[in-house]
Amino acid sequence: MNQKHSSGNSSPAALTYYKLLGLSPTASEDDVRRAYRQKSKLYHPDTTELPLEKAAEQFQKLKEAYTTLSNAEARRHYDRQFRPPVPRRTAAPVSQSVHLNAQQRPLSPGEVFALFLLGITFLVCLVLALVVGTAQSESWRAAQRSPEWAQPVIVWFQQQTTASAPNLSEEAARLPLE
Repeated sequence: MNQKHSSGNSSPAALTYYKLLGLSPTASEDDVRRAYRQKSKLYHPDTTELPLEKAAEQFQKLKEAYTTLSNAEARRHYDRQFRPPVPRRTAAPVSQSVHLNAQQRPLSPGEVFALFLLGITFLVCLVLALVVGTAQSESWRAAQRSPEWAQPVIVWFQQQTTASAPNLSEEAARLPLE
């Protein structure tokens, strides 16, 4: 089936099978059949008043249009030729929002300043912890020793815990060995 038209000055898009049969692209198969029968009576070489060569050429085009448009698969293929190509999405979908998302927008001056203050605060805390930890190491050890007023309480507590705790070695000697 030759689907391109070679009529004088009209391009393939200008003279489509639908225009030739006087139909719209949404026409049903019955509409295609009716339009073909009606137009074929006008251009059939036996019944036309046109010159024989022109009538035969026009009738051949009608027959080609009918053959293509009456076959569902051929019609889909033909329709794809005149439909604009579907744009392919290669990029990420564009956001419909006016505002950019957090990864795409630059930081505002206020945000940069807040991050700067956060970093400075972290560094000051780190340096302060190191200074306090190294300078106070001796006084820290001294503070770990119990004060003199607490000594009697500590001794009493140690006596109570050792007196109430059973002697494990005596208990182990009393158990029978197997």
